[in-house]
Amino acid sequence: FPVVAVGFEAGQHADPQSIEIHRAMLWVSLSATGCLQGNPESDGRAGAIRLAEISDGLRGFFEIRYRYPIQIGENFKMNPGYTSFQKVQRNQPIAANQDGTIVATRNGLMFMPLYQSQGNDGFFIIQPVARFWLALSKIMRYGRLDRLLPWLPGVQRDLHNSQILLINPRVAKFLVRQALHLLGYRRRSSSPDLLRYERREIRDPAQSRR
Repeated sequence: FPVVAVGFEAGQHADPQSIEIHRAMLWVSLSATGCLQGNPESDGRAGAIRLAEISDGLRGFFEIRYRYPIQIGENFKMNPGYTSFQKVQRNQPIAANQDGTIVATRNGLMFMPLYQSQGNDGFFIIQPVARFWLALSKIMRYGRLDRLLPWLPGVQRDLHNSQILLINPRVAKFLVRQALHLLGYRRRSSSPDLLRYERREIRDPAQSRR
């Protein structure tokens, strides 16, 4: 059966404001899912207003474009002063380890820089996603257009897993990877001759109602 999960970032564990942020998010979630009695809309609205104030009005959808994985034994250390949603530029010094400086691989926004001792995600670089692309993605997924992908040149479905597509990058050059992205596929491995894309969500939207 389908499992729906929501990830929520409230800041540093030791920050007193983190408690307030979690409380506001709980009110919003409980109100949205119909778990409250009395006046749930008022409670949920108050939580949403507080979250908007704390986030300085930042709204929209963002996509993770890069993750820096900390290796076992690596002496990773973020440079001071970075905060989530701060703009960064390609080749900008971000952190350091025993081998030297770590730079941003692309332009974007900083997300969840690691300043604590635990964790293996050094930092993320994210970029905003326009609502047009979200709407187009929804139409394509609910229309099950992924069924047409194996008809494209250089694209074939894995015989052992219907959620995996195998792409020949030398043949599939025109908008194939962009279409895969909109349909929920993500690249899991690659070589000069083969790209492996996997879709981990339910392919048939009707299944989510069972």
